[in-house]
Amino acid sequence: VSTQSTWEAVVSTQSTWEAVVSTQSTWATAEPPAKKTKCASTALTVTFGATERAVVGSELPNVELRYRSDGSVVKVQTHDLLRDKTAVLFFVPAAYTPTCSTKHLPGFLASADALREAGVDFVGCVSVEHSFVMEAWGKEHGTGFDGPVAMLADGNGELTDRLGLIDDRRPKAMLFKSRRSCLVVRDLRIERLTVDPSGSFGDTSAESVLEWFAAQS
Repeated sequence: VSTQSTWEAVVSTQSTWEAVVSTQSTWATAEPPAKKTKCASTALTVTFGATERAVVGSELPNVELRYRSDGSVVKVQTHDLLRDKTAVLFFVPAAYTPTCSTKHLPGFLASADALREAGVDFVGCVSVEHSFVMEAWGKEHGTGFDGPVAMLADGNGELTDRLGLIDDRRPKAMLFKSRRSCLVVRDLRIERLTVDPSGSFGDTSAESVLEWFAAQS
């Protein structure tokens, strides 16, 4: 196959493929997509920076989260979102999964009024998911960013990583997710941080948060 442009490809009958792309200054050889991509290795290498978990008294990292509102993706910095507020952020491993969908999110939705009465200004559900996924999952439970529980996407896991909550779930074909956890943040300072052991649920529940607030009064 030949044109008068700078692209030339030769396909042989012995299942070999070669393409030569030239410009006035560079030459590049492309292999067939099925055989080779720009990433020569099939192993996924992702580096996260946190070496230890956030501690009570530390400042909430200022990173970008995303949510869907009125058909658009909205970007928001955590400090802009939560400054001067008492907030509860609970982190779930994955949208639509059994414990997240039948216990964790529904528990906070059912306790939303009680949390407001306890002095909570903002409740957010965070997951290492796309904002479209969080929006759709929230709609199924009757909530969204402006609802009783704001659905927040930490798509690249930056907040999750900075808090030391990244969970490597590649053995389960889920890439990197968040540990099931929950934060109480007051004016950007972490006042409570709980993490459920893998496979369990309890210390990060809405009931546990309400018990903690009751003990503070």
